[in-house]
Amino acid sequence: MSSGGSGGSSNGGSSSSAGASGSVAAGGSNEFVSTLINAPARLRGDVGIDQSSGDDVTFLVRTSLEFGSKRGPWDGCTRNQLGDCWYYDCPAGSNALGSNNVPPVYYDAGSVTITSGSNTLAGGYDTSSGMYTGRASQQLWPLAGGTVTFTVSGSSVVPAFTMQIQAPPVVRLLSVNGEAAPTSLTRSQGATVVWNAKGPGSVFFALAQYSGTRPAAICVFDATANQGTLPAAVLEKIDPGTKYYLEFRGDARAEVMAGDFDISGTAYSYGFDLNRASSAIELK
Repeated sequence: MSSGGSGGSSNGGSSSSAGASGSVAAGGSNEFVSTLINAPARLRGDVGIDQSSGDDVTFLVRTSLEFGSKRGPWDGCTRNQLGDCWYYDCPAGSNALGSNNVPPVYYDAGSVTITSGSNTLAGGYDTSSGMYTGRASQQLWPLAGGTVTFTVSGSSVVPAFTMQIQAPPVVRLLSVNGEAAPTSLTRSQGATVVWNAKGPGSVFFALAQYSGTRPAAICVFDATANQGTLPAAVLEKIDPGTKYYLEFRGDARAEVMAGDFDISGTAYSYGFDLNRASSAIELK
């Protein structure tokens, strides 16, 4: 996810992403497990929100919701997983990061209300983009955690539904391979990230770009571990280049069915300025 977007699952998801099929183990625990992602076009909804703060005082909340007929993220790609981390092989025609080879058809879902405790956000459908987006300079959920609730009133196409997501942990990235803000990484050295966290849950770490057949290396760690490593064996599988970005966040997800719509919900937490969350980095 770049600093210009929010929510959604197009940037990698968890290792249990919906639509995975054909898992083939290459061998023991130190070898890759390969899984073909099968998520063809169908009625889907992406419901997302993120909250960021660099000082626990000033906050920015961004929302992004869309409902339509579209392919799932990484459809047609193969996920190759080693422990907590994986990379994708995405041939031509797959729905890789940044691709739009089959443009979705969007639908109005009525009004949307997002609440956490006594805090509330509301939004309406944008007919020009087909999406619900918003920004607010406020704190929605407490740093100690809580629940985020999406209430969608529904329309003639999209059924009404309510979805709850546990608030993600607040995580602050301290270093990558011992550097506070690296501008480059050597793939053969892997990438060890160190952070501090408030609350339990998952940490999402990725190095990704918007092109190529192997566009991303991704890890999901236990937030309470305060450290995790993207192995060289994974990082060396993606191509060198100067246009990668580093993504690091607290990450929480949920799924519900609303009639024929498969709804995926995400809540992200950034414990630092979003420009740093999506900084450019070179892979050597």
